[in-house]
Amino acid sequence: MAVYLFTKDYHLIQPGIIVNSRLDGYYYGLISRECDSCNGAGAVMEAICSHCSGSGTTGPLEERLYEWNELGLGHDKSVFDSNPDQESWKKRHSDIIDALRNGKQNSFSTSLLNQLDSGLFLSEKQYEVFCSLAPKPPASSSKEEVVLALTHKYIKGDRIKITIVFTDCVFRVNKTTKATYYIFSGTTSEGLFAAYGPNQQSFLLGTKYVITGLVKFVGELNSQPCAYIAIASQTT
Repeated sequence: MAVYLFTKDYHLIQPGIIVNSRLDGYYYGLISRECDSCNGAGAVMEAICSHCSGSGTTGPLEERLYEWNELGLGHDKSVFDSNPDQESWKKRHSDIIDALRNGKQNSFSTSLLNQLDSGLFLSEKQYEVFCSLAPKPPASSSKEEVVLALTHKYIKGDRIKITIVFTDCVFRVNKTTKATYYIFSGTTSEGLFAAYGPNQQSFLLGTKYVITGLVKFVGELNSQPCAYIAIASQTT
């Protein structure tokens, strides 16, 4: 009978992760995690993150693993079929993954999706081609869309430091990974900003934060241009 093992935060351990059993009767595995110091951005302000050396992940470090019956989460194991570092990677690249799934399929795009769905990361060469497939805005954008794209102070890739009070929180489900997350948004004198969080406690609405990070992209939120931030650090 197969033994299903999970991390303490309910991620199913995928093939290829080294697992050992010990005399204490528990299982342990080497797990990679998104870097806590830069939140996966690889940089803090304008400097490469010293904690992860710019990789955006830490480890692998040994963690205790748990069998299904220890977690008491019901019977549907399929909803946890992911590992922590790849789930985070898929969130950051969900626009490209969605474009691959919804666009015209060929043998190469199918092989990339199959590899990601199998819990495997892409090689360096595959990743270069993968990034080149990022969806491009339509050539015939309406005047309203052009104005929207140009009216925010920041553009994709800008490093920023802002003081902000988040006033809204919206629940979302990733179409590709089915992972749940929250979008927190607030307005400053420089415009509307948004950040992602894994749960409702990621930010307290009405609390002032000083945030540094990178602008992931500029999109629309509540019919306004909004800069979405990959946060490197946050303080209150």
